Amino acid sequence: MRARQIVPEWELFDLGMLDYAAYLRTRGLLGDPVYANILLGSLGTLQATALNLALMVERLPAGATWAGTGVGRHQLSMNRLAIAMGGHVRVGLEDNIWWDDERTELATNVRLVERLVQIGRAMGREPAEPALVRSRLGIV
Repeated sequence: MRARQIVPEWELFDLGMLDYAAYLRTRGLLGDPVYANILLGSLGTLQATALNLALMVERLPAGATWAGTGVGRHQLSMNRLAIAMGGHVRVGLEDNIWWDDERTELATNVRLVERLVQIGRAMGREPAEPALVRSRLGIV
């Protein structure tokens, strides 16, 4: 991946996965920049709570770029927390197919993204431009 200038995504579902990524960094197998997606709320992984998201973020390497999401019904609450904590979001049908918590209406990726853009703007956060994201992640 390094030879091809690929920036790996750290997909983290629990603290053990974060500990293993840290181990791989000590071995020189993972370097900077760090981009981490923190996914909470799957059965058998960390529950989707503010405390668990904060613990995961606190243990990331300094300077890491991170996004928070929840799986299924936890997606929106974890996205809102991530925005409030200064992080970024991962959103889409891969992790949640429902628009509402009651599971009465199917979502679309466009509607899910638009909702988070509105929430982010209400919290004083504008969506990142592609050039900024590429620069932050060291992608040419």
